[in-house]
Amino acid sequence: MLKFSIPGYFSKYKYIFHFLDYYFNNPQFFYKDRTIDSLYDSPPNLIWNGGRMPNCDGIENNQSMGMILNELGKYPTVKLRHTFTNCLITQELTYDYMCNNFVKTCIRPQDSVILNSQALIDYFNKTYPNIPIIYSTTLGITDINTVNELTKNNIYVMNYNYNYDDTYINQLKYPENTEVLGGEPCVPNCPHRQAHYLQMSKCILNIGDPNGIYNCFYNTDTYDEFIEREIASLTNERIEQLAKKGIQYFKISGRGNNTPAWIDIILYYLALPQYKDQVFKELIYRFW
Repeated sequence: MLKFSIPGYFSKYKYIFHFLDYYFNNPQFFYKDRTIDSLYDSPPNLIWNGGRMPNCDGIENNQSMGMILNELGKYPTVKLRHTFTNCLITQELTYDYMCNNFVKTCIRPQDSVILNSQALIDYFNKTYPNIPIIYSTTLGITDINTVNELTKNNIYVMNYNYNYDDTYINQLKYPENTEVLGGEPCVPNCPHRQAHYLQMSKCILNIGDPNGIYNCFYNTDTYDEFIEREIASLTNERIEQLAKKGIQYFKISGRGNNTPAWIDIILYYLALPQYKDQVFKELIYRFW
């Protein structure tokens, strides 16, 4: 079974549980050998948060996590991954009260954290050794030996630039712990990717521009061009090839997408091709 992590448990809260309800109640429209293993996102208003978007705006208060956890009770097989990938976290910031309180009160035994800061990795290994760590793609690792070291005991979200590089992928010692990123909106070897992450990290820490606006250099595509570029980062045909190499984890990018694009890319990977357009229309109708 191929395991997919889908974006936006918080930023798309208003829609994601409608989607989960539809997904689990209409299995005839979806791939039988693919499943939603987890949801990922940044929790509300925590300085450890990271990614290419500021603090999420799905709901406006911290009580929302209780609502999310309550809703998740309907889907016991779906885990949460908390995206703590602020690239400016120092050892001092690991002791933040709100972040630690969130970990103690909201992270369930089946959940995990996505990390990229060495300070936070060390802190979790020492303070919360029972919480699984997933190494973020934002580490930007290119060295295969480092990847093989990371994936001995942890999942690592592989640098998307290697999605089609069989020479690289064939050197993976632990493909079962390697996760491949699909739906990536960045162009190959995007020269502005790290600057985008850095600006968002500064925004979350209230450094620099308080609005957190990052004007992506490639954000001028039409809707169809944007979706085509996301699909090109990992096609369904490539997923089948990677599955034969032992890779079973796939992460769908897109928590910052507008809602139609968010649904569209998820359905590309999960819905059977002959039903994708039908399901898309039904879900859009429900959401609006």
